[in-house]
Amino acid sequence: MSSLVGSLLSFVLLYKYAALFLIVFASAVAVPIPSGAVIVASFVFAGQGYMNTAAVALTATIGNIAGDIVGFALSRRFGREAMERFGLKKILHAPFVTRLERRVAVHPVITVFVTRLTTSITPIANLIVGFAALNWLAFIIADVAGQAVETGLNFFYGRIFGETWTYVAPITEKIGYLVIAVTALLAIFFWRRRAHRRALLAGGLVE
Repeated sequence: MSSLVGSLLSFVLLYKYAALFLIVFASAVAVPIPSGAVIVASFVFAGQGYMNTAAVALTATIGNIAGDIVGFALSRRFGREAMERFGLKKILHAPFVTRLERRVAVHPVITVFVTRLTTSITPIANLIVGFAALNWLAFIIADVAGQAVETGLNFFYGRIFGETWTYVAPITEKIGYLVIAVTALLAIFFWRRRAHRRALLAGGLVE
C-alpha cells in the first residue's frame, strides 16, 4: 500500500463519511488521488464494522456525481478558453480532437457511462464531453447510472476480497480500462458500419 493511500485511509477512519466525500469529490473534479482504492477500502471497513455499508455507497456515489458535474461544468464553460490561454490552441483544434468530439456527440451516453467505470479516466472524459458541449440531461443520466454501477463494483471488490483488496486493486483498475477499450472499439465498429450503410443507401446500392 502506498503512503498516499495509507494517509487517505487514516483520514477516512478518523473523519468517516465527510473524509470519504471530500476524497471522492476531489478525485472526480481532477485531483490525482486514488479514490477508487479508498472506496473499496471503505467497503472493507464497513464489513469490519467501522463504517456503514449503505452510507459508504451513498457517500461515494454522491461524491463522484457531484465532482463529475463540477468538472463537466468547468470544462463546458471555461475549458476551451483556458486551453487557448495556456497556448494549447493547436491541440484544441487538432483533427483528432475534432473527430473525438464528433464521436462523443454520436455516442454521448455510452461515452459518459463507460468512463465512469475507471476513476482515473473520468476527469479526462468529463473534459472531453465538456468540450463537445454534451447535453446536460444526457450527461447527468449517464453519469448517475455509471457511478451507481461503479459503486456496486467497488462494493463487490471490497466484500469479496476483504483484507486482500490491496493485492487486487491494480487488477480492478485494468479491468475498467479493458471494458472501456472494448466498448470504444464496438462503438467505432458500429459507427463505421452505419456510416458505410448510409453511403450505400445514398448511392442506391442497397434498399
